[in-house]
Amino acid sequence: MDTVHISSFEALYDDTELVDFELRGEDGSVKVHKAVLAASSLVLRRMLSGSWRETTEGHVDVPGTSAQTLQHFKDYIYLRKLPNTGLEQILLLASYYMIPKLEQKCVNKLVNSLTAQKTYDLIEFAMKHKVNKLILAILDRVQNRGVEVKDMRPFFSSCKDNKCEE
Repeated sequence: MDTVHISSFEALYDDTELVDFELRGEDGSVKVHKAVLAASSLVLRRMLSGSWRETTEGHVDVPGTSAQTLQHFKDYIYLRKLPNTGLEQILLLASYYMIPKLEQKCVNKLVNSLTAQKTYDLIEFAMKHKVNKLILAILDRVQNRGVEVKDMRPFFSSCKDNKCEE
């Protein structure tokens, strides 16, 4: 007999009957299970197990976050899948909700696809949001010749006062 191994969270991914919580973004929401969120993050666990407003209202508003980013966040929590794009916003959620494995996976995926232009953009993003793990990973990649400094010079020289010429 063939046995299919599926994680408990994966089995709940498409469930609509038992969902009991919503992550609300700027342009839509994603339905989830409180127990799955709580198992994924101590921050979410504390928020969902206390007498916080979010617990009684059955949702949390995530300002500045799109429904697509929240869907990708759910994809990771339930299925351990990450998209190829939009990782910066997922990284911010992982940092905010203190999910170190997700943080590291986002950092690794971002750094592994660095180009000279993307290096500048990611450094700017990491500095703005104080994502030290990403800054260090970028510097490590540059130091190990993943991206050449000489190739980045044009992007830095066309920028003054945090404004870049197109």
